[in-house]
Amino acid sequence: MRLVRILVVAVVMVAGAAAQRSNAQPLADRVPSDALLYVAWAGADKLAPAYAQSHLKGVLDSSNLPELFSELGPRIVRRIQLEQMLQGDPVAKELLPALLSLGESVWRSPTALYVGPLDYSGKVPMPKVALLCQAGKNAQALADSATKLALELPPEAPFKIKVQVWAGDILVISNCEMMEKVEESLGQREQFQAAMKQGRPEPGFVAYFDAEKVLNVASLGINLAADAKGKTMWQRILLTTGVAGIKRLVYTAGFDGKDWGSQAFIEAPQPRMGLLASLLDSQPVSDDLLKMAPRSSSWVAASRLDLAKLLADVRNTVARLQPEAARNVEEVIGQVNQAVGIDLQKDVLASLGDQWLAFNSDQTGHGLLGMSVANPLRESAKLEKALISLEKQANSAMAKEAEEDGPTLAFETTKIGDLTVHYFAVPAVAPCWAIKNNTLYVALFPQILTAATEQSPGAGESILASDGFNAARKRLGVAGSAISLSYMDLPRLAPRGYQMIMALQRGALGFADMFGMQTPAMVLPPLNKIQPHLSVSLSATWIDDAGWHYRGVSPFPGADLLGGEQALATTLAPVAVAVILPATAKARQQAMLMQGANNLRQIGMGAIMYSNENKGALPPDLGSTLQYIQAPQVFLSPNRVQPIAPPVGAKPEELAKWVNENADYVYLGKDFGKLTKITNPADTIIAYEKFELSKNGLVNVLYADGHVQMMSAQFVKDRLELQKKPAGAAQ
Repeated sequence: MRLVRILVVAVVMVAGAAAQRSNAQPLADRVPSDALLYVAWAGADKLAPAYAQSHLKGVLDSSNLPELFSELGPRIVRRIQLEQMLQGDPVAKELLPALLSLGESVWRSPTALYVGPLDYSGKVPMPKVALLCQAGKNAQALADSATKLALELPPEAPFKIKVQVWAGDILVISNCEMMEKVEESLGQREQFQAAMKQGRPEPGFVAYFDAEKVLNVASLGINLAADAKGKTMWQRILLTTGVAGIKRLVYTAGFDGKDWGSQAFIEAPQPRMGLLASLLDSQPVSDDLLKMAPRSSSWVAASRLDLAKLLADVRNTVARLQPEAARNVEEVIGQVNQAVGIDLQKDVLASLGDQWLAFNSDQTGHGLLGMSVANPLRESAKLEKALISLEKQANSAMAKEAEEDGPTLAFETTKIGDLTVHYFAVPAVAPCWAIKNNTLYVALFPQILTAATEQSPGAGESILASDGFNAARKRLGVAGSAISLSYMDLPRLAPRGYQMIMALQRGALGFADMFGMQTPAMVLPPLNKIQPHLSVSLSATWIDDAGWHYRGVSPFPGADLLGGEQALATTLAPVAVAVILPATAKARQQAMLMQGANNLRQIGMGAIMYSNENKGALPPDLGSTLQYIQAPQVFLSPNRVQPIAPPVGAKPEELAKWVNENADYVYLGKDFGKLTKITNPADTIIAYEKFELSKNGLVNVLYADGHVQMMSAQFVKDRLELQKKPAGAAQ
C-alpha cells in the first residue's frame, strides 16, 4: 500500500503533463535555463478566443463529449475512491478530489512541466522535476491539498515533494528546490528563442527537448565513471551515428484560423556526420512522382526512402561500432542470400527507386484494401528477375511444408492485357505486383493494381490538377521542397472513416456501460453535423541546412482519423513499433541460434574430412579441424557476451592452440577413437555448445553423422549420461 501511495502522490506532481494538448511558451520566464525538457500548455482560458471561431468548437458543440468528461470522469473517480476506501486506504478520500481539482486548474491555466539535470543531493540521483501552474485564486487551496498529501510519503521514499506558491498565483510542485527568481530563465536562452522561431507563432502547446545538454550530461557521466574501453566506445558512438549533431527538438501546435496546425523541428545544423548525415541527406519528392496519383485521389502519401542506402549505412555504422557484431550480421545476411539464391541488397533493394507513392482514387479504389503503391525503379529488369526467383523459392518451400492432399499456398502469374501480374493466391486478398513503364506497382487485388497502372501520368489528369491539393500545399509553403507529403480529402473520406470511429468509440464506452458507468448513448455528433467543419488535411517534412522540419494542418485535432483505415494505420504507427521491436528481438535471437547451429555444422564437416584423411580416426581436438574450416571465429558462439578476436597473423599451429583454449563448444570425438566405431552416429553426440552460453535453456548439439539439433540443456545432459561419457572427455 505504501508503494501505491508513493506512486499516486507522485502523479499529483506530474498530472498536468497528461492533460496538456496545445500556447506560446507559458511560464518559460519562470523555468530555470538548465531545463532538459520543457512541456507547456497555454490553458483553455487563454485559447478561448481562437477556439470560439474554430472548427473544433463547431464539432464539440454538436457532440456529447463535454458531458462525457464532465459526468463520466467524476463517476469513475468516485468508483475508484470507494474501492480504495473499502480496502482501508484513507488517503483515497482526499487524493482523488485533489487530483481532479489540480487537473481542472491545469486544463484552464498556463502550465509547464520542467525536467532538469540530475540532482545528487538526495538518497539517490534523480532528475529535477517540477510542475508549474498559474492557478489564480485556487493556487493556495491546491497547495494546501498537495502539501497534506506530500506528508503521506513514507520517510524511506527516494524523493521529497516540495509545494510552493509564487507571486502571480503560481503553484509549484517539485522534487527539488525551485527558486522563485532565477539568474537566467529558459525563456531568456538564445538557443531556446531560436528553436521557438521554428515553431508556430502563437502555439497552444509546446514541447522542447535540449538534446545537446542531455548528451553533455551523458558524456560527463561516462568520462567520470566509465573505464577506458567505455569512453572509447562512447566517442565511437558519437562519431559514427552523428547523434552529437542533434542540438534541440521542438514541437508546437495550436489554432490556425479555424483549423488546427502543428509544427516540429529537429535542430541538426550542417556539417553533419555519420549516420545522421545520411538520414538528413534527401532530395524532395518530384512532381513526376505525384503525377502518378489521379486527380480524383482522396488520399496521397509520397516519400523519399532509399532502402539500399539505408541498409548499407546501418551496416557500415554497426561495423564501425562493433566489428565482431558486424561480422555476425554479415554471416547471417550471407546465409539468407545463399538460401534464397540472390543478393537481397544488390538485386532487390538497389533495384528499387528512392521515391514511393501510395494513393486511393475513384478509378482504383478507396480504403486500405483499395490502396495502390508505386515505385519508379532504378533497374526494372534486375528487380523482376530477383522477385521471380524469390517467388520460385517461396513456392518450393511452401510445397514442401504442405500436407499431402491439403491446401497449398503459392504465388501465381496471370496476363491482363499486356500486363503480367504476379499474385499470392490466398483467401480474402490477393497481394500482387507488376512492373510497367519502369515502375513497380503493388496492391492487394489484381483489379486495383491494373487500374493503377492504367492511369495516365499527365499533369492535367493527376493530383497536381486538384485545387484542394494545390491550395493545401501552397498554404504549407512546401511546394517543391517536401521529402514526404501526406494529403487527405476529409470531406470525401469521412463517410467511410466515421463508421470506423463509431465502432471504436462504442467498443470503449460499451465496457464502461457494462460496469455501470452510464455513458451517453450518442457521444460523437452525427456525420452531417461534422461535415460542415471538414476540409483537406495536409502534412509535409523537409530538410535544410538547419535541420529537419515538419508542418501539418487539419480541421481539428484528431480529424485525420476520419480518413479511414490508412489514417488509423498511421496513427497507430507507434503501437506497431512496440509490436515490431519484440518481434525483431526474437528474430535476432533465432538468427543467433541459427548461426550457432551453422558453426557446429562446419565443425562436424571438418571432423569428417579429418577422419577421411586419417584412416577413420576422429580429430584429437577442435584445433585439428581448423585446417578444413579456415575460419577461427566458427569456434566462437554468437551468444558470447564479450566477443574475442582471433590473433592476427598467427601461424596455423598457434591458431589451433587458440581454438582449443577459447572454443565455446565442448568436443567429445577423441573419446570415440574412430568414426567407424560409433555404432549409432545419428544418436551419438560428439560436440555441443557450452551450457553456460545457452539462451532460454537451449543449446545446439552436433551428432556423429554431421547433423545438428537444438534442444534443452537438461535433455543434452541426460543424453550425455546415457552415452557414458568418459571422465577425461575434452572440455
